Amino acid sequence: MFDGQYGFTPGKSCSSVLAEATTSWVKALDNGAPRIDVVALDYSRAFDSISHDILVNKLSKTYGVGGVLLKWINSFLSGRKQRRDINKISEWSILNKLILNPTKCNILSIDRRRAPSSNDYVLNEQVIAHVKHLKILGVYISDDLSWSKQVHEVVNKCNRTLGLWVNHDNRLLLRFGY
Repeated sequence: MFDGQYGFTPGKSCSSVLAEATTSWVKALDNGAPRIDVVALDYSRAFDSISHDILVNKLSKTYGVGGVLLKWINSFLSGRKQRRDINKISEWSILNKLILNPTKCNILSIDRRRAPSSNDYVLNEQVIAHVKHLKILGVYISDDLSWSKQVHEVVNKCNRTLGLWVNHDNRLLLRFGY
């Protein structure tokens, strides 16, 4: 397994990958990078699209999966329906029989400048939308690396769980329940 592997790796989790990613973005900005562009890609029907032979081969050769587990995965995948229908990623995706869905892809440009600039990214002849916040592994990352959107969403979820209705000024409007 390579060092960048987080799934199914002891001592690594969604929190680990998010902490490592945001730390590397902050370091890059601190070291003079003008902007960091985070590209969020969405594959349409990824499970149906990927070549199961490629997947099994990669699991075996790259990740060392073998024996009974590989036989079980191969058995699970056999007979499953497959659909065949940022340049290098798109080419790689096509080579690996994955279809990128440009309408669900986003660009988050992390920038500390007052007048940030941004690049347009085109995928399958469609411009990928720029967003101010991007939800990655259940956590909102903002273009200024603040946690305000994440905190706002967590507070709202807590309020809903407690049966509270709060307006945009955080004034309690109504309490339901006990």
